[in-house]
Amino acid sequence: MTRTPRSLRRALAALTSVVLAAGGVVALAAAPAAAAEVAVYNSIPVTSPPAYASLGYQATSTDEFGDFVQLGGTDRVLSSISVGLTDWACENWATADPCASTPGSSFIHPITVNIYDVDLSSGSPVAGDLVATLTENKEIPFRPSASVECTGNKWYDAGTTSCYNGYAFTLAFDFSAQSIVLDNNVIVTVAYNTQSYGAAPIGVAGPYNSLNVSLADDAPSVGTDETADEMFWKTSYPGYFDTLVLDTGWTPYNGLVMKIATDPDLAPVNTEVTVYQKDVKSSETVDTYQFWHEGKNNVTPAYSVQTDGLHLGDGAASTIIKGTDVINSAISK
Repeated sequence: MTRTPRSLRRALAALTSVVLAAGGVVALAAAPAAAAEVAVYNSIPVTSPPAYASLGYQATSTDEFGDFVQLGGTDRVLSSISVGLTDWACENWATADPCASTPGSSFIHPITVNIYDVDLSSGSPVAGDLVATLTENKEIPFRPSASVECTGNKWYDAGTTSCYNGYAFTLAFDFSAQSIVLDNNVIVTVAYNTQSYGAAPIGVAGPYNSLNVSLADDAPSVGTDETADEMFWKTSYPGYFDTLVLDTGWTPYNGLVMKIATDPDLAPVNTEVTVYQKDVKSSETVDTYQFWHEGKNNVTPAYSVQTDGLHLGDGAASTIIKGTDVINSAISK
């Protein structure tokens, strides 16, 4: 392969070159090194409000909730995702009459962020393959105590001179170790367990029953909320099907409060992985590997072979393989 210019190397995170030997296929996969972050989607305002409109998982029988977005810029190696949540729980959540929280108090709860490919083959977005997932134990701040300035057990914010039920905050998730190359379109969701819902319902009450996912008031400053009136929702609420589906009627909100950041300076490092015949899909044959073959399901090829080498990431993420030893092939038709 011809050496590629520096401007093209950041696309190499999507490259897998394959050489077939008698014992199997040896794959050379590129892996990124850490670098500065660049936002490719951002709906977190410069000054966050004290609270957002938000979706409570326990109250709405929710397992998972998220949004379909289109990324801005050109860098696609995922570094981190930050999501906004709003907590209604007081430190004395079991009684909360009146609500009382020690300043700075919190509880720990596992939160999961999932990233899915977007399937547009039907004309309407559908959650495709799970691209990446990360679960971390997060520190969840309790909302402030009820204030004498407010009614209904709310807390008072002097900056806005207003009263609120919930308290907004942001959680950051570090995906840099996963070497994920994103498509231009992605679905990002948030999942966690409550007393009755989630992948593994806890079975007892706790402050997590009052934990909500925030909804953005304004359009993103970077990237595009592709379906401003629509969200992806997995709920067992009557009328739904307990699977992650597109749901309408979310106007005037603009999806999740969220920032997706990427690594703009990918430095590939080759590692070897052996792929045996049992690992090859039944649909893949010797003929498949005699030419450049794109592993991503792109309607329009996102790679090109030019005089200066292989170009990747032309409009979308690419996964490319090439090369076969026909005589000693471990792949059979």
